[in-house]
Amino acid sequence: MLIAKRLNGDVLHIKLANQVTFLNRASLENALNQVAPGTQLLLDAESTDYMDPDVNSLIRDFIDNTAVVRKIQVSTRGFQQHFGIEDRNMFIEYTTQQLQKRMSRRDVLTAL
Repeated sequence: MLIAKRLNGDVLHIKLANQVTFLNRASLENALNQVAPGTQLLLDAESTDYMDPDVNSLIRDFIDNTAVVRKIQVSTRGFQQHFGIEDRNMFIEYTTQQLQKRMSRRDVLTAL
């Protein structure tokens, strides 16, 4: 899991393995259960060639139920073509004058 700094808030990035089997289910479920309420989450399956149907079901249940209750904004990437979960972007990189004023010099260099 990685936390990406964005101008409009941090995004927790979970990148799935190339082969996501039933052996990965417990660790993925644990990671999803640890996501704090109100978090922006990106589930990334761009490098995933295989996903066990049980893991796919776990992810669908998390998106449709758990995330809604815990107010977690889930974005998905790389799922639609192979795994039947719609790719969606729930956060948009944007900037306003207020955000620009809050940025440090380091933040500006990182964004560039």
